[in-house]
Amino acid sequence: AADGLEFEQLLLRVVNTTLLSLYFFAVIYWDGRLEPRERVFAAMLAGIMTVPFVVLGWAILFPGVNEVRRIAGVVVDMVAMIVAMLMGEEAAAILFAMFLWAVIGNGFRFGIWYLHFAQVMSIASFAIVVGFGEFWRPHTAITVALFATLVIIPMYVRLLLSRLRAANERLEEARGEAEAANAAKTSFLAAASHDLRQPMQALSMYTSVLEERVTEAGSRRALSGIGLSVKALEQLFDRLLDVAQV
Repeated sequence: AADGLEFEQLLLRVVNTTLLSLYFFAVIYWDGRLEPRERVFAAMLAGIMTVPFVVLGWAILFPGVNEVRRIAGVVVDMVAMIVAMLMGEEAAAILFAMFLWAVIGNGFRFGIWYLHFAQVMSIASFAIVVGFGEFWRPHTAITVALFATLVIIPMYVRLLLSRLRAANERLEEARGEAEAANAAKTSFLAAASHDLRQPMQALSMYTSVLEERVTEAGSRRALSGIGLSVKALEQLFDRLLDVAQV
């Protein structure tokens, strides 16, 4: 009953959140001291780590396609990245890749609408990070380039998804045509083998009657050849019927 694509994404979210939290904990405790800001960040990380498990539990208890849960998953990802990037500063710069991961992942799993929803959320989230994060302010050129990345790459992904959808539609049409042609072939062979078998059986009976009445050696040899030909044709029709039934 589970939505396989969403469940896969939930598991990936749990793994990614756990690995990134361990990374940030290692950065925080690298010098063996905890500053007040680092304590707050550690507490936030502990809270962030629980959210993917909560959403996963939601999916386990209430399986199936859930549009609200998909949207909530995007919002959870973005809020978590905003908090981590604002608190983690330079150490959290690697999290930018997660914006693209969220956008592309949602697009390929759930469709173009989710691609653009995640794209808008990622642009807005990164704008919040840039607006309130001290680390990003001096790097104007890099920031502009990253914003362009969040605009251009999802649009290119949309193009690929559109082409993939069109190819799938053509494939389904070709599949339907092939199935229809196969059904027509089966019907034709079944009708042909049935209709042609009756005169062949009659021809076989007439040949048997003639063999009983004809005594001349040459004529009997000719009738024997006709009988063999009739039997060969009957075997061919039997094979046609077998093919029609496959």
